[in-house]
Parts: sequence; C-alpha cells; structure tokens
Amino acid sequence: MPYDYPSSNPPLYTINGDWITSEYSVILSKKLMEIWDEMIGSPIIFIWTEYLKEECFEDLGVDISDLLYPTDKSVDTVLPEDIPDFMIYSGEPLTDRKSKFQAFIADVHNEDDVNTFLAHMYKNKKIANATHNMYAYRFCSDKNDSATINETRNDDGESGAGDKMLYVLQVKNAMNVMIVVSRWYGGIQLGQARFKHITDLCFSILSDWNVTKLKEKENATVTKIRSINTIFNRIKWDETLDQSNFIVGYQGATTKFSEFKLDVGLIEYIKQNDTVVWD
Repeated sequence: MPYDYPSSNPPLYTINGDWITSEYSVILSKKLMEIWDEMIGSPIIFIWTEYLKEECFEDLGVDISDLLYPTDKSVDTVLPEDIPDFMIYSGEPLTDRKSKFQAFIADVHNEDDVNTFLAHMYKNKKIANATHNMYAYRFCSDKNDSATINETRNDDGESGAGDKMLYVLQVKNAMNVMIVVSRWYGGIQLGQARFKHITDLCFSILSDWNVTKLKEKENATVTKIRSINTIFNRIKWDETLDQSNFIVGYQGATTKFSEFKLDVGLIEYIKQNDTVVWD
C-alpha cells in the first residue's frame, strides 16, 4: 500500500481472472481510476470492490449468466444419436458473432417421453456442455374422460427464452411435440437478437418436422423417413461412421461424401459402400 494512500495515491492493484481478457483489463483499470479521481483523498478499496462485484459487467458488456455457466469454446454443433422408437430430428445450426445455436425436436406424449428426450440429449457431452439447453413442449393427455393439454417451458438460464419457444408451439397449435434449442456462447453479447434466433429456429424445425410427418403419412410402406438434412448431419458428425465409405449422387454425378460442398437439396442418393442408405 503506498505510504500516501489515500491522501494522494490510490492503492496498488492487479486485475486477474480466467475470463478477463487484456481488453477487459484495460477497461476495468480505466474505470477504477475514474472512480479514484472522483474520490481522491478518501478510502476507495470498499467502493472498488462493490463496483467489481455489482457494476463492472455492464461496462464490459458481459452477461454474468454466461460466466456462471461457461461453455467449451472448442465445441462444434452435434447431432444426437437415434434411439429405438424415439427419433430426434435436428435443425440447421446457426452462428452469430461466435455464438452457436441448434434446435432439436421429437414426438412426446407424456412425461416419460420428455425425460427420455432430455436424458438422451445430455448423454452427449458437447450438448451437455452447451451454455443453455432451453426447451418447451406440449402434449395432450386424457384424464377423467377429458383431454388435458400439458405444456411447460424451461429457460436453462436464458431468461425469457422458454416463453418464446412455448409461444411458437401455441401459435402453431403444435401438439405432442418438444423442442430443445442449445446455445454455445461465443463471448459476445447478442442482446435481443438471441431471442430472434431461438424463435426462428423453433419455427423452422417445426415446419421441417411437420413436412416429414406428412411424408410419413403419405407413404405407408415406409416405416420411418428421415430428411436428407438428418442423414447428412448424422454422417458428418457421428464419429462412429467413416465418411470415406459414403458416396453422394447428385445431378447425374457422384462424389465422395467429404468432398460434397453443394446444397444438400441437390442430393439424389447416398450410398454406404454399395448400399443405398437414402434416395
């Protein structure tokens, strides 16, 4: 402590923290000195401490919830594995300013289905390490000869997100369905844009899911239809599958799966060795 504190000089200090970058350190140092200049000659340590505990996050543009629930920065988007009689569909991933979002959807008819869905998701380490795994669901159950709508949402730390997800299900009159949106925080606050991304992903995956369900009804000979996006993502992200064994056919041409860079909508078929796995 300087001998002339607090009459002339402030206390000596060092700013350290796992999440504090050099940029954050400069901002905090500048702010601490501004506080000192306003109160020179008065004890300042307690006031500095309160600022660092309560107010500094706003000056840094940091959401404290993202510090309490950190994400693995090396995470990439992933697709859960299928489980018997319980298909989980994935939506297209979305990235904005290093934050990654991805939606997942499945049929649910009771609380057991809900719990199975969540348990299956959290078995995947990368999804379990997401900053937020928000969800909403609606299903109809018959109790005492009357239909009861069960609906619930969960923000998982992203305050207000669950309400917006449930609203999507309500406005689309979706029933017996559950949506999970995973977010991997990238270090930059998105403000209200994050809610738009979450809502848009819910609308998109619900639309894709409805189209898939309609195709299943139209083709009674097919017991289970999965969209090309689901197949493509599964091959791309499932570490148990060797991409070198897959060939993509498109517009009369063929190429190795790993070399296909065009829109997946152009794919006519996918072969694993000599067996067609999607057409």
